[in-house]
Amino acid sequence: MLLALLFTFVESRQIVQRDLQSTATLALDQAKSITTRAWSLLETLQPLQEKL
Repeated sequence: MLLALLFTFVESRQIVQRDLQSTATLALDQAKSITTRAWSLLETLQPLQEKL
């Protein structure tokens, strides 16, 4: 029974590690997307600022 608990613990840690990696990748992708859109908007608005 102790061996089963050990294997369950190790497997759980691996699952948590994969979930954390997936979450970090998703957050990074979202940050890149937001940054890209922000720069695009800035480039669009830049000519308007020069007219003021």
